[in-house]
Amino acid sequence: MKKTIKFTPAKLASLKHPIGKHPDKWYDSGCTGLSVFVMPQPSLTKVFYASWSVVTYGADGKQKRSGRYKKLDRVGVTNKFDRPENANFRGKVGYNDTGIPLTPKAAKKQRNNRAGYHYPHHLQVINENRKKAAMDRHGITDPDNPYNLKKKKVSAQPAVRSNRSSYWSLPMAPSPRKKEYHYYSSDPAPPPEPVTYILPYEPKSRKPVYKSTGKFPKIDEAIAAAKKYRDEQ
Repeated sequence: MKKTIKFTPAKLASLKHPIGKHPDKWYDSGCTGLSVFVMPQPSLTKVFYASWSVVTYGADGKQKRSGRYKKLDRVGVTNKFDRPENANFRGKVGYNDTGIPLTPKAAKKQRNNRAGYHYPHHLQVINENRKKAAMDRHGITDPDNPYNLKKKKVSAQPAVRSNRSSYWSLPMAPSPRKKEYHYYSSDPAPPPEPVTYILPYEPKSRKPVYKSTGKFPKIDEAIAAAKKYRDEQ
């Protein structure tokens, strides 16, 4: 016999766990296809399942229906990330470690918190209170004059415009340059002293002079014979 009740938190909490090996199956009267399995003792869990039927036809043409179930989640926990064992490092359930909501419940809660924060009016009120406290602390009465400088009040009457300048003076005359005098000695210049050279100047010979090193004896003999022949001439 199919057991049906209206799924409410109070009704689901009142379901008792059976004694035996098979769970009790309860179906929601207000939602087609939703069921809950009450696990037998000593278990204390109740699990939501999606249920539907599959129609098959036999060889004789008779219609046959068979039930199918898909596990959703435990009763009282809408999502696995709402469980305490899956909390982030701050201890909040439904959020990851960076604060991103992982469940619809957490997303709705975050959306409501943001809607309750009146931005930028709320931030503006905070800034105005901080500004007023700082001005009182430093004795500032005028925010446009934080150093309390004495300023002349601008007259409300507009000034009379004129093309003539209110200040006039003679043009500046060029200042005379100071004369500078350079005095020199009246003694005649001394005569130039003669330069005495120790060695007479000899122009350098541009012709290379061959020096025998003994590495090339044939060349040394040919050069010596050529010099001897030149001297005999």
